[in-house]
Amino acid sequence: MQIGKYIINNNPITHIDLSRRKIYIHHNNGVTKCYLPLKSFESDVFIRVHRSLIVNSERVAHYDGHKIIMDDGTVLYSSRSMRNNLYASQSVRY
Repeated sequence: MQIGKYIINNNPITHIDLSRRKIYIHHNNGVTKCYLPLKSFESDVFIRVHRSLIVNSERVAHYDGHKIIMDDGTVLYSSRSMRNNLYASQSVRY
């Protein structure tokens, strides 16, 4: 995936979050900080589940209601209004 001048490998990324106008990309090797719009990461694989959170749908191990558990054990939470985005992407994949 290419975002502006950055080339990003989808597989190691678990989730992307926004805090104080900074984007934090969480991946297997730690966290990378950048200043890109969160919307630029949305795609078929990267699903927005909260106003400030995007998850890699290929790395979701389990989800139940608002709780999302990633394959590395990270627990994330979706908003009520965006929860259906993840459910829709998972039903298409399976």
